[in-house]
Amino acid sequence: MSRRICALLLLACLLIACTPRQAAPAEPLAAFQPYLGRSLSYLSRQVDNTGLLHAGPYESAARHWLVPDNRLALWAFEAAHATEAATKLHTALAAMAPAKHGLIEAMQGEAIPWPPHSAVQQEVQPGIWIETYGGDSIADWESDCALDFIAALHAWNSGDTGEAQRLYAEAMGKFDAAGCRRPELPDRYLTRDLALAIFTGARIGEQVDKRRIDALVALQTPSGGFTTQYTAEGPQGNPTTADTAYVALALMAVRQE
Repeated sequence: MSRRICALLLLACLLIACTPRQAAPAEPLAAFQPYLGRSLSYLSRQVDNTGLLHAGPYESAARHWLVPDNRLALWAFEAAHATEAATKLHTALAAMAPAKHGLIEAMQGEAIPWPPHSAVQQEVQPGIWIETYGGDSIADWESDCALDFIAALHAWNSGDTGEAQRLYAEAMGKFDAAGCRRPELPDRYLTRDLALAIFTGARIGEQVDKRRIDALVALQTPSGGFTTQYTAEGPQGNPTTADTAYVALALMAVRQE
């Protein structure tokens, strides 16, 4: 057999061996792009004459949360390279007093105080609110799977891979087929919990079960937004800015694996 033929056969083998690994990221991008696009469109429509996103389209329309809602939306626009939307929202936020949430910053790799404290909500201007985790210490925070995921991200950002993996596994142990089981919501689930499960798994390098992602995108409402709660039958209530932003960030985290 000639050297030329041997070389061609070797090249073909290498291409066959490499193709699956190189092609793997393309599936999430193709499969979830429509859901991501609709969620970003929903977020864009929540911007009103304040330059900020309001909390939701109905009873909460006049309320604007600097954190978490608008900060999460800004990160979603930035991650999606929606430059115009991100620039406008950044300008609107820059005109306000700086506000730290105390938890969501871990999603951006920032250091946060730990262990967590309870949420405090405050109106800083008429119709402008902030939620900060600066109240009393939460002694049993590991019973809350959302806080488990934030703790896993906190550990990961601190370089403690083992603790991040332990906390992630602990949180996933609270899940059934539909979502995280919460004693206070025996027949309902929180969309945020499912989005954080996907986001955190992708961020710390865990294998994200595609069935979880399918379950998440199935909760998208016709408006493109996502509701706070859902049941095994589907979304409940009205979509919100915060929950839609959590989902958008989760889908982009998977896309970037």
